[in-house]
Amino acid sequence: MNKTIDRLIFIYNANSGLSSAILDSAKKLFNLKPCGLCTITHGLVSEKQDWKNCQAKLNLPIDYFHKDDMPDSLKQIVKNQLPCILTEVSGKAIILLNDEQINSCRGDVTVLQAKLKESIEKNNL
Repeated sequence: MNKTIDRLIFIYNANSGLSSAILDSAKKLFNLKPCGLCTITHGLVSEKQDWKNCQAKLNLPIDYFHKDDMPDSLKQIVKNQLPCILTEVSGKAIILLNDEQINSCRGDVTVLQAKLKESIEKNNL
């Protein structure tokens, strides 16, 4: 029997705040290893329209955290696997996609969506 997903949790491999956002945009501009999840969800200055469309299709609540503002309870699960995407099912967080899987998307929202779907099915969610 499939379990119900309460929400998705996206954790960026970047710190929160304006200066970090500017730094990450510069990394994207000069291709200097930006956060793979940031590359998928955001352009240089704002959230990508493709990502907004994907969020609507997912039809799930999504919480976003940066490595410096994620709750301690998630730090124990995530460890150094950043960026990553987790799901919460019945109050328990489960990693759906790790850093390697996200980075292999190469900034493509469609690839991320397919990998999420595959992981959700694999975990019987």
